[in-house]
Amino acid sequence: MFFLLFMVIVSISLGGIILYISSNNTARSIELVLEAGARYIEDIYSGAVIRDISNTREEDLGKEYDLVLELLERVKTGMGLDRVCILKPLYDEYGVFDGDVEFLFDSVSGDYWYVDPKKFRETGNLGEDAEHIRKLITSNDVSLERDQAGRVSSRSYGEAYAFYHMVDLPDGTVYAIVCTEISDKRVLRTALRTSLQIVLWSLIIITVCMLIFIWFVNRDVIKPILRLSEHMQRFVGDETHLNYIPFTGIKTHDEIESMAENFNKMAQAILAYTKKVEKKAVEQERIRADLDVTRQIRASVSSEMLYPAFPERNDFDLCASIKNTVNNRFSFCNYFLTDEEHLFIVIGESVGSGLPAMMLSALASTNVHCFAKMGYSPYRIAVETNNVLCNLEKHDNGMTVGMLIAQIDLLSGELKYVSAGMPPLLVKRTGEEFVPEDTPIQFNVGEMRGVSFTEQTIQLCQGNMLVFTSEGVPEMKNESGSIYSEAKLTWTLNEISAHTYELDRMVFELEESLEKFRGTREPDTDTAVAVFRYFG
Repeated sequence: MFFLLFMVIVSISLGGIILYISSNNTARSIELVLEAGARYIEDIYSGAVIRDISNTREEDLGKEYDLVLELLERVKTGMGLDRVCILKPLYDEYGVFDGDVEFLFDSVSGDYWYVDPKKFRETGNLGEDAEHIRKLITSNDVSLERDQAGRVSSRSYGEAYAFYHMVDLPDGTVYAIVCTEISDKRVLRTALRTSLQIVLWSLIIITVCMLIFIWFVNRDVIKPILRLSEHMQRFVGDETHLNYIPFTGIKTHDEIESMAENFNKMAQAILAYTKKVEKKAVEQERIRADLDVTRQIRASVSSEMLYPAFPERNDFDLCASIKNTVNNRFSFCNYFLTDEEHLFIVIGESVGSGLPAMMLSALASTNVHCFAKMGYSPYRIAVETNNVLCNLEKHDNGMTVGMLIAQIDLLSGELKYVSAGMPPLLVKRTGEEFVPEDTPIQFNVGEMRGVSFTEQTIQLCQGNMLVFTSEGVPEMKNESGSIYSEAKLTWTLNEISAHTYELDRMVFELEESLEKFRGTREPDTDTAVAVFRYFG
């Protein structure tokens, strides 16, 4: 519809322009034809010949008259004119031309609007052309002046183009006038016919060009865009985006091909991002599951972190805390009474990550608790637990458990403990500061079957304090990679104990110090802390 409307507007505009140009060109061409016809007649019949013929009596003209009319008819027909005539101007007694003429010969076309051609020597008047003829006779000019439209300014017999050519005698006197005319209707029909032909051919050329243009647009623009759009819809409709095949069917070497390439890049980026998100979602789901299991395992192997731990006892005080992290080294802290006189404090940490390491720690903690209930000493508990863990078929041989097993005789104040791969025990005696106990380097539990462990003994007095920590406390790292260190841990505890007596407050300030040191760095391991005070 739009194309048809466009073609109609173009046709009307083009036709008007061509008609205007064709009319002007036709008018100039007609003037040249009229002049050529008049001069051709003059070349055959000079003024003297015409004078001789006009002076002959009509009954004596005979064949000569017919020859002249035949010549005029040939010129009229050959040049496409409507009238060709030879006039003799009539002068008054003063020799002035006043518009009267005598028609000597007159040839008129059949469809011309004149009724009949003038007869030999029939008189007439040129009317409005008389003044122009008088100027031509006086100046001996060759044609009438043109008006602004390019036509002959004075029409001789109504709506017609007329050309008047003066035929002189040898002495220069204008004796006759050759008049050639063509009707305005014929000129208009010629201009219209020419314009229509030009418009028709122009429309044909425009139509062919438009069809070629449409063909190229359809081939290089519309079809590639439709194919790319269909490919995009398939990609959008594929909820998984796992079967995406890059679109390579466009080779237009332009913006459309560039758009297809950019879409391929975008689709591949979306696909990669989707897979990454799905992988991350699966990982997060696994982490949530691991976290649930971790909570359950931790709840089963660690004592409930309450303060005071044993509110019914006044012969000792105990406060413990664990800060948990996910998927890192698993710490646990367990304390229990085997009887009214013996307290066990067990703090440990897995070497490894994930559920297998947690399960290994849970197994180690369970074995320690069972062997302690059987009345075993810390040394024998460490040996038996080590053998049990070494008998397991572990997926990763590097998975072991670091443990500090402490047994306190609440009546005598005797402390027996085994430290297997754990930080030194910190002891604060009455009136002194915290100092780390010398502890020999020993294997972790579950690292090698049949190894022996060293059991150490400390005699506690009233008011003495003990601090047990997991490896994650002195090994805590900050943004720059520096570690908290055992020396800083000892100094911090001395600073805290100098102004704080309550154990829960001491644990809180120690953990606050650890958090401040770590800053924005993610924690690498759990941190387990237990503070014990002996009253005796």
